Amino acid sequence: MRQGPAWRIALAGIFVLVITFSIHLLWMFRQLDRAFLEPDQFIPTRIYSDVTRLAPPETRDSLRASLIRLGYSLQEKPDEIRFSLRAPAFPTYLVPDNHPVLAAGGKTAILSFNGTARNSLLASIHIDAQEVADLYLEPELISTLSRSGAEEGKRQIREFVPFAEIPAPIWKAIIAIEDQHFLEHSGFDPRGVARAIWVNLRTLSFAQGGSTLTQQLVKNLMARRTKNVFRKFSEFFLSILLELKYEKEQILERYLNEVYLGQVGSLEVHGVAEGAKHFFGKRLTELNLGESALMAGLIRGPGFYSPYRYADRARERKNLVLRKMAETGQIATTEANLASREPIRLAPPANQASRAPYFTDFVKAELITHLRDRMTEAEIVSAGFRVYTTLDPTLNSIAQRSVTQGIDEIEKRLRLGQDSRLEGALAAVDQSTGFIRALVGGRSYAKSTFNRILNMKRQVGSTFKPFVYLTAFEQAADAQGV
Repeated sequence: MRQGPAWRIALAGIFVLVITFSIHLLWMFRQLDRAFLEPDQFIPTRIYSDVTRLAPPETRDSLRASLIRLGYSLQEKPDEIRFSLRAPAFPTYLVPDNHPVLAAGGKTAILSFNGTARNSLLASIHIDAQEVADLYLEPELISTLSRSGAEEGKRQIREFVPFAEIPAPIWKAIIAIEDQHFLEHSGFDPRGVARAIWVNLRTLSFAQGGSTLTQQLVKNLMARRTKNVFRKFSEFFLSILLELKYEKEQILERYLNEVYLGQVGSLEVHGVAEGAKHFFGKRLTELNLGESALMAGLIRGPGFYSPYRYADRARERKNLVLRKMAETGQIATTEANLASREPIRLAPPANQASRAPYFTDFVKAELITHLRDRMTEAEIVSAGFRVYTTLDPTLNSIAQRSVTQGIDEIEKRLRLGQDSRLEGALAAVDQSTGFIRALVGGRSYAKSTFNRILNMKRQVGSTFKPFVYLTAFEQAADAQGV
């Protein structure tokens, strides 16, 4: 049998490959489109402390630490601290009726101290010119409940924010550093690729990437949907298809809510709204230009540019973003210079999802008990509840430290070995209201999550045994001259 010319066979093979790839591409675009239209929003249930009350005679150090945890920008003098008050974003019934702070959004709070030392005591509080006895600020975030993530078992937190509610400096900073021609290209930027190749050849490294924001978004969305050998090649075409179907604003909105920005313990932080909370303890609308630039700079490498671990790298990256914003006309050069000189003020690092894990377990158990007829545990975790409690986070931290250090000291004094480890627990309750102010169920939650206050079953008389045993131990220790 005579065979046709080789070019016909090659042409037929190419035709089959094109048809096969086209079908595959359409199938993948359906997956991408579904992921694009159905954001994997996970607004977790969050547990908050009681409202933060500032009143004399607290120390300057203690007040300053509380204000920084709440994300306030402070103007400090030797004997004074000033900051701008926010309109309450929490239930106002947590504050006494008609308290001046309820109508003080945007006004200046002035804390005056009786000296200039770090432990100076608070002497007076003013809201502008009005003296007040105390201030009630928002509660502190105690815990973010989480769920299991995708098939990799990742745990993620993300909150979807409409594009109209995202301040322009944030997305302008991201465009300037990640994809300067985003508003002009159709999903693929030849100039960006050429520039990246040139820089990488010149530096003999992979210092720059040529992917557009659209390509980055496609990669992130498809990674959650499917994995296959054609993915990398397909992302190029999928980006173009996505640009053909959706407006730039829609794509940018989706990107800003999807982008990965770092870790909170075992939790992945996705989206600029969560990034603002994690790094600065602020809402998006409260970020200044430097903070927006810093967050944009993290996208290329959240771990490598972590401001908590590599402050100098983070500062250099922030300044690079500001220069790019000025070069592309997003901001004036004077704005960039001013923002580059501003110090980076970060929220305290969150190394775990909960600052009061024993108390968090208690609150979660209460939620499950009260809602079990209407919701499953998984639904409660992802319901986006904001649970306000009576916990005093400062007192709880002191309680945990006291239990841990106290037991360590007792073990050393009694010369106990690893086989005779002691445990302890502590609860502090306001006797006038019954409010739980601190709850510590063991010496270390990392070593044992068992809550010895809530879950240990003991007769009432057993609660007195530790005092009896302690007295006996101390007498024995004194007799031995310890």
